[in-house]
Amino acid sequence: CALESKRDRTKECFKRLQVADLHTFGCFEVNSKGGCETGNRMVVDENSECKASKCTENKDKNGEPCHEEQLTYNGVCELSNSKSACKNTGLGKNTGLGKNTGLGKRLQADLFGKVSCRCALDLGFVDVD
Repeated sequence: CALESKRDRTKECFKRLQVADLHTFGCFEVNSKGGCETGNRMVVDENSECKASKCTENKDKNGEPCHEEQLTYNGVCELSNSKSACKNTGLGKNTGLGKNTGLGKRLQADLFGKVSCRCALDLGFVDVD
């Protein structure tokens, strides 16, 4: 019965594009503090067959917690969707634009909590391999 109610709650949260905290049964945005302790973010556990949520650390290199709207990137708390955090990443040497400019990149975390500079879909940029 407990497993069934956890499964049902997980489905309810997924329908809202959120993840379930199976300790509190609350639904939370992915990469938010959610039901986690300060200095952590709620993400999807990629090692979980059922894609349960888990808390992952969100602190700078000195162990200071990042604020809710920030992500840890290269040991520093940066604003989510930051353009400046991505300014030296991106396009590569063979683009004709000189050095890596990070044009169209924003700092984002995926469902599993991995933080990187990605093409900003809302600006019309897409990743191409």
